[in-house]
Amino acid sequence: MNSGSIGLIGASIALILMGPIFIGKGGYEIYRTLDAKAWPTVSGEVTTSTVQVKETRRIGKPSSPRYELHIEYRYVVGDNEYSSDQITFGTTNKNSESYANTQLDKYPVGAAVNAHYNQGMPKEAALEVGFTLWTWVNLLMGIIGPLLGVPLIRWTLKTIKETNAEAKEAGLTSRPTLR
Repeated sequence: MNSGSIGLIGASIALILMGPIFIGKGGYEIYRTLDAKAWPTVSGEVTTSTVQVKETRRIGKPSSPRYELHIEYRYVVGDNEYSSDQITFGTTNKNSESYANTQLDKYPVGAAVNAHYNQGMPKEAALEVGFTLWTWVNLLMGIIGPLLGVPLIRWTLKTIKETNAEAKEAGLTSRPTLR
């Protein structure tokens, strides 16, 4: 077995194992979004609206910016005031400067907002309760990963078996021998 085969098997196993994680993440986001769509809304006000640019470092690749968006708002339910920084329950694109700027423009400090809040736990709220593109990407990756991983492992193992059989027929061995 060569290093390429080992790499393919490792990648295949990673695809298979990551599938349930992505499905779980996407499924949870869908559940939370559907739940929040039924929540009542209350008027609120944006108290913080900032973005921090951080560099993401990856081995062997140039660093890239990551945009840490922080939107905080306050709202009143009954006699109690609450604050939250939850914009949506879906995953957002933190690598997009335009997304961060759009959100900053949409939610400047002092802006009036409608907060969807959980009646059973009013400190839990969100400004947007729709699905994000990344929710569907998570689900799709969760489905495609195992669908690619299983056949890739089968193909790799079949190729290894055929290669070993051909080597055996030719009188070659894949293991070093002592002379």
